Amino acid sequence: MVNEGSAEEFVDTLIGILQMDAYATKILYEPLCQRRCAQVKREYRPLYKGKLYKAVQMTLGYEAPAWDREIDVWVYSQDRLITVPLSSIADEDVSWLWEPYVPYKKLTLVEGDPEGGKTYLLLAISAAVTKGLPLPDQLGLMEPGSRKPGNVLYITAEDGLADTIKKRARKCGADLDRIFVIPTASMFPEDMQPFSLARPHLLSAAIEEREAKLVILDPLTAFLGATVDMHRANEVRPLMTTLVGIADKHNCAMVAIRHWTKAVGGKASYRGQGNVDFLAAARCVLSVGESPEDERLRLMAQSKNSLVARGTSILFEISDSGLHWAGTSTLTADELSAAQPNKHQHQRKDAMQWLKDFLKTGPQPATNVTIAADLVGISDRTLRRAREHLHILTTKDAGVWYWRLPNFHKWERERYPGQEDEE
Repeated sequence: MVNEGSAEEFVDTLIGILQMDAYATKILYEPLCQRRCAQVKREYRPLYKGKLYKAVQMTLGYEAPAWDREIDVWVYSQDRLITVPLSSIADEDVSWLWEPYVPYKKLTLVEGDPEGGKTYLLLAISAAVTKGLPLPDQLGLMEPGSRKPGNVLYITAEDGLADTIKKRARKCGADLDRIFVIPTASMFPEDMQPFSLARPHLLSAAIEEREAKLVILDPLTAFLGATVDMHRANEVRPLMTTLVGIADKHNCAMVAIRHWTKAVGGKASYRGQGNVDFLAAARCVLSVGESPEDERLRLMAQSKNSLVARGTSILFEISDSGLHWAGTSTLTADELSAAQPNKHQHQRKDAMQWLKDFLKTGPQPATNVTIAADLVGISDRTLRRAREHLHILTTKDAGVWYWRLPNFHKWERERYPGQEDEE
């Protein structure tokens, strides 16, 4: 009788029997051999369709296709949906990295407009994890006690590691030896491919290697893979299921950033880019943006919590020295979402008026404009939008770029560096 052994050993043994004795084909119909052939076909199809099928075909001749169909019957008979009684599932309470905002073994989404403070917020959370420090509770106070420091895996596709992520993490007080990142392209080995969720086993292995308690994907859509359409549910859902499975396997908190769309207002839950299955897979969703009540502050509001009651909205401030917690707010995620477009429009109008006043006496060096705007609290992004709406003209004189209002007399105009990308 042919023994179990490995699939390769089984095939070699069976081929040997067939070659020695043509009448030994009866062995193909014995239950154990049929089951092993079916297992090879199901799990090692190239081996089955190669060496094994060719050997059987040489022995059985025209009857080989019939034998192949019989093996198919065994393949299907061995496949089954495994079910267990619910009573056999052990009870388990939800554990939290930051209650009730970021759970372990689940997926959390952090959403908002660009420059809303999402990356700084996650680096502040990372700092707390690496140092074992508390995070704000429902009263905006630091949680009592301390926790064991843990490691963080921070995977980013947007911000520079050296000039942004590292500097911000240091300002937030993180233990930089406990935050692990994927090196930049210049540091890759020549045969190393950029990471994507098309190869989720790489992420799982990295989490296990670094014993990460917090995993951050910034932003999630950058790592979907070239073949995945983020607007198609049948392509998004398997990836999200895989992410949740990895988080559960390693008992870590999986957090992913997702940008809001440019849609004006609307419920925060539906502002995120891509298919609604991103939202469906996440157990918690945090909306982050500028506070409508105080332009100096940022607001983190929970738009979804499928585990417990939604948490209190948390305020924080970003300054040159890092991120500072600033208490709580009664504003909801939907109110934050509705306020962002209006707030940006108001900021742009104020910047347009300031820019017209600054340039009303004539052209000004571009560097002077940006420095002066920064001193009065106008961000580069808002200033750029104001310039576009006013149709500010630019020219270069003696190596210096100037900005001027379009209602001055005609002049020779050169394109301002970067203007083509911004218009």
